[in-house]
Amino acid sequence: MITLDGKVCVVTGALGLIGNPLARALAEAGGRVVLTDLDHGACVDRAQSLGGGGGDALGHGADITKPESLASLLAAILDRFGQIDVLVNNAAIDDKFGGSAPHESMFEHYELERWRKILDANVTGTFLCCQVLGGAMAERSKRTAGTAQRTGGSIINIASTYGIVAPDQSLYRKPDGSQPFFKAPAYPTSKAAVLGFTRYPRRVLGRRRHPGQRPVARRRRERPGRTLRCQLSRAHPLGPDGDSRRLRRRHGVPRQRRLVVHDRRQPCRRRRVHGMVSPLSLAEAAARAARIALVLADNDGVMTDGTVYVSANGEEMKVYNVRDGMGVERLRERGIATAIVTREPPALIARRAAKLELRHLWTSVRNKHAHLDRILEEANVSLDQLAYIGDDLNDLEIIAAIGEVGLTAAPADAMPRVRESVHYVCTAPGGRGAFRELAEWLLRLRSNSGGQR
Repeated sequence: MITLDGKVCVVTGALGLIGNPLARALAEAGGRVVLTDLDHGACVDRAQSLGGGGGDALGHGADITKPESLASLLAAILDRFGQIDVLVNNAAIDDKFGGSAPHESMFEHYELERWRKILDANVTGTFLCCQVLGGAMAERSKRTAGTAQRTGGSIINIASTYGIVAPDQSLYRKPDGSQPFFKAPAYPTSKAAVLGFTRYPRRVLGRRRHPGQRPVARRRRERPGRTLRCQLSRAHPLGPDGDSRRLRRRHGVPRQRRLVVHDRRQPCRRRRVHGMVSPLSLAEAAARAARIALVLADNDGVMTDGTVYVSANGEEMKVYNVRDGMGVERLRERGIATAIVTREPPALIARRAAKLELRHLWTSVRNKHAHLDRILEEANVSLDQLAYIGDDLNDLEIIAAIGEVGLTAAPADAMPRVRESVHYVCTAPGGRGAFRELAEWLLRLRSNSGGQR
């Protein structure tokens, strides 16, 4: 339980769903709370209700996007309390759409005016509050430095999980499969900007600390952000931000995420911005999954872990996973067939294919991309009805071809260039449930599409 002992706490956006309980909690902890929002009268009424409980509260309207409005707020605070100890930058706005929400909220149709309005409030507003109100806190700290009455303070910027990961649009889908609106791009972008901006005032305004103090979460094991990011990185079904990794020559930036894009004409080769292919949206992935009729899988490294056991008699043996076999069965129940295409001779995998009741097995295939036309003809499917999972460099050409209109995936332990070329990277390695994970992902996307083949 914290005790603020008369500290002056400023809460912006104090009339909102988050700001109201924040202000109440600060008042209950003994703080003298300043409530500010656009509606001056409502702020005054809310402050009176808090003050009625024995605390000392001030309500004052302000527009955080206007420096003169914040200057007026600062003058009122200093006139009443003489100082600021805690600043909670909570004020923010989100999109509100009318009857045409599904169309207006789509990225392709999102209005520039909405974008500017939200970034102005959520990013510029946070900047101005730190500059005007936080600057007053820093100035007071300088005046009292070296004295027995030395003061400090705390600035808390409210961000969002959407500042770390991309929104999962399926969260806003109704049980009947309809999409009343899409989470628009401005709010997540603004919260990511707040996270980035916070590092600046933390360094400039918070560079001086009391003797013996140290920054929070200095040690790696104490950083809550590591645990949070690990959980959030799996929140989006497509993982559009790519694998978590450090950038070269940027070892000081923990858990930096990058997005690798590819030229359609030269698969897996990194190029300039022009001529690039962006990751699939959830809606497009679901639409493609609804068309899938055949899942092609490599054998070694996908259905197996790539290990070959050789007996004293020279007989070769490979190990398969029963969970992957259940993945084949679950796909078959939904009308999706599975086939294996591999460089290996048929003797090593024919019995496994028979046990899985695979209708098609293409073995001794040296060039899978060149064999693709024969696969389409014999399986009686079109290219956009295919999904493919592979793990090695010889899969790159067929991955590029199918990835144009179908879906592609790779096990967690696939070659890096392969992982960078597919739509979905499994968390399981080859021969350890990667195919089952792909099957569940496809079925989940098909259920999101609202239709079955």
